[in-house]
Amino acid sequence: MREKAVERRNVNKEHNSNFKAGYIPIDEDRLHKTGLRGRKGNLAICVIVLLFILAVINLIITSNATSDLNIKVDGRAIVRGNEGVFITGKTIEFRMGGNMELKAVSISNQHFLNSLVSIQADKKLM
Repeated sequence: MREKAVERRNVNKEHNSNFKAGYIPIDEDRLHKTGLRGRKGNLAICVIVLLFILAVINLIITSNATSDLNIKVDGRAIVRGNEGVFITGKTIEFRMGGNMELKAVSISNQHFLNSLVSIQADKKLM
């Protein structure tokens, strides 16, 4: 009886200390990895960098235009004097038309921009 108890104790001891039972060493390089790797990863990084550069360029153009146009909270633009506005390497001049609308004209090649800025005339301008 004593021998059986000693054998049972030894088996339990071995069982409780055998943490490597059924362990198979795994080669990490052969595991299936998920995510963007290779060409897809490089393409994703390029797209993110291009979007960031585009956002910075947009911020520079917007800040330059808002500082020159002095846009108020209600969305009306106030042009300071007749000096024109320098945006993206071109000077844009606002000329008064007969219908009381300021038309933005590029001085470099004299073409009309898409936007019209309307004003309210309280007194005669000329």
